[in-house]
Amino acid sequence: MFQSDYCDMIRIGVLGYDPILPVCLQLIQELPGFEAVQGYSELSIEISLIEQCGLYCAQSTQDLFHQSDIILFLSKERQQLRLVEKAIKYHKHIYLYQFNQFQTDYMHHLNNLCQETGVATMVHLAWMHHPITYGILPHLTQPQRIEVNFEGLLDMEHDSLVEYSTLLNLSMLLYSLNNSHNSRTSIQRITVAEQNSEALNIRFEYPHGCVADIMLDSVIDSNNKELKIYQKHTYLQANYSNSELRLHYIEPRNKNIVKSKTAIQAVNIEKPTINIQQLPSLTQFLLSVQNHENMPLGSIPDLYNAMRVTDRLKEKIALSEMFVQ
Repeated sequence: MFQSDYCDMIRIGVLGYDPILPVCLQLIQELPGFEAVQGYSELSIEISLIEQCGLYCAQSTQDLFHQSDIILFLSKERQQLRLVEKAIKYHKHIYLYQFNQFQTDYMHHLNNLCQETGVATMVHLAWMHHPITYGILPHLTQPQRIEVNFEGLLDMEHDSLVEYSTLLNLSMLLYSLNNSHNSRTSIQRITVAEQNSEALNIRFEYPHGCVADIMLDSVIDSNNKELKIYQKHTYLQANYSNSELRLHYIEPRNKNIVKSKTAIQAVNIEKPTINIQQLPSLTQFLLSVQNHENMPLGSIPDLYNAMRVTDRLKEKIALSEMFVQ
């Protein structure tokens, strides 16, 4: 069991098992003021794996909740949201590693519970909480245009455009990029610009003037998943497939020296070092709880708002399908 010399420790309980658990425990051990106290699962094989990671196993979820201040949800079972609701009612802070139940009405209920209890929550999402995204955020001022080009995300075998989880992940990614420099803003307009059996083009328009164009493709040539962000003085280029991030600083050319059709020039490129094994979202969440700070983007209320946007997007896609047919 992980121990520490700190007296006033924040206790973390683990519900369920995922191969990411050893990484989580190592991170918790290295953060002063936290300790992983115990875990719980209803599956005997997961209990064994939890114990192999050095944790004692609680007798029940109630026992786990009583002994913990924060619940690290690794459970992927069907009752996931019921267990989340139960933890919120116990006034436990929640970090949910894998979200797999897309029920907007139930999320509305959880959103209200979070508002009533004041618990801190974080839902880890693949692209919004990717280390590359965390590398982008410090360089954002006010995005003017965002381009997303992700290959291999259309589900051709089932004759459907995109899984709900994919759309939700993209909505949350764009949500984080457009809220990092401002208070929570919403998408003003959604347009399905183009759709066919192999591609889907979507446009999100935001009240502050930013436009996000998303191109999803079913064909995998290079497994490319690229994001570009255009701002007044910088241009960011992020590749989620090979974990590369480039930042271009651009400056106006001196008109008195040379005349050119090009108004900007890249003068510097940075390549931040990214460690994919890190969980920056978990680190930020734990430190925010410890320091009583505002939660970073990714809470249950944030996710609920993104699900409402995703529902709107699904309706737009369904309507465009009717015209395509």
